[in-house]
Amino acid sequence: MKISLLTALLFTFAVIDVQLTHAQGTGVYLSDVSGFPIRPATSNGEVSGTPFLNREWQLASVKLKSGKTYKNMHLKLNLLDHNFVFEGDAGQTMGFTEPVESVIFDATMSHESPMVFRSGFKGGVVKETDFLEVIADGSAQALKMTSIAVKEVKDYGSAVTEKSYVTKSAYYINKKGKTLQTISLNKKDIIKVLADHSKEVELFISENKLNFKKDEDLRSVMHYYNSL
Repeated sequence: MKISLLTALLFTFAVIDVQLTHAQGTGVYLSDVSGFPIRPATSNGEVSGTPFLNREWQLASVKLKSGKTYKNMHLKLNLLDHNFVFEGDAGQTMGFTEPVESVIFDATMSHESPMVFRSGFKGGVVKETDFLEVIADGSAQALKMTSIAVKEVKDYGSAVTEKSYVTKSAYYINKKGKTLQTISLNKKDIIKVLADHSKEVELFISENKLNFKKDEDLRSVMHYYNSL
């Protein structure tokens, strides 16, 4: 009986040790993060798709405007209001009670580079509270804003209207002391906005056969431009 009791105690301590080790390995105690539960939004009629940038939770590091930082949190970006939410201890969706300054999503199989998001940009339709992805950083930044809308489709002769979330992306160049400049992802537009080094940039694009069908091409040319 004593042996069984001792075994049970040892097993209990081992489980507690594993749990503490796991909690420390995550880099953040969620009880330390000030948040509030968010109820799923209701709408008139079902909308297919997801209002989030990514449907699944992703590992990320968070920096609040107060200076607090948290690592290895599970986050999503809600594109309806451009706010980040995190996964609580019980798996519930939580909102931050303190303003978020920046977020870095870890690299994944589908996205080989970390995704950096910041707010504070302003110009055109972009508000200071919107979170834009920083494609390339430096004296000139390449930024990407992903927004969402509800698309309604009604087949001819049908009384049913189908709704779905659709995303769209807009790209900007941010130079110090200047307003955001909207760009299209094509060679002509990018050379135009980087006019002070247009010849070098054009040669770099040609030599590297960049077609700007992926964000990595924009990142490459901006890193080169910032090195000049």
